[in-house]
Amino acid sequence: MFKSFWKERSAPPPLLLNVAPSPGLFNGTRVATSYSWTPVEDLAVGDIVLTGEHGEQPITGLAKGELCLGSTKAAAAHWPVIVPEQALGNDQNLMVAPKMRFVIDTPEASTLFEHTRVSLKAESLIGCYGISRARLDQPFPHVTLTFDQPEILVVEGGLMLDPPIPNRVQTALPLDDRQARLLVRHMSERKEINARAHKLDWI
Repeated sequence: MFKSFWKERSAPPPLLLNVAPSPGLFNGTRVATSYSWTPVEDLAVGDIVLTGEHGEQPITGLAKGELCLGSTKAAAAHWPVIVPEQALGNDQNLMVAPKMRFVIDTPEASTLFEHTRVSLKAESLIGCYGISRARLDQPFPHVTLTFDQPEILVVEGGLMLDPPIPNRVQTALPLDDRQARLLVRHMSERKEINARAHKLDWI
């Protein structure tokens, strides 16, 4: 009875983002290219990047900026999220914007939402696996990559990120905050998560 009720209520419609995108990848984030993990700040237009769905794709645009936040509580919601080393299978500490979406494959998602691959905002994972907010006392540089079409990026040992882009439907099933919290609770009971979807020849 509970299972049928949950299926009726939990199937989310496609999520269309209509807000400004979060900052891109923070400097120091290593992106999968055709030959190595490359810091995002070292990439240039024309470089080939490994994507989660369309294989190797050239970068067609690149913009650099700085995230500047005040120390007031009003800015707290915009503080980046720190993912400790190995929390999600990442090889080193990873800092992402709170609205950046992780694309993950987990059996709990299949059970709850009938989709193995889902996406959830980084801020939804705060408090799980040691993931927390990072308060910045100075401007922090970031890089936004663009391609011929929206792409899922492969970073830090095989994690997949789906950068928020206004007015496009997310490629993996997007979870809202309530659904993300439910999924995280179930994943926490198992104490592990399979976010490393890519095995690369040169790793």
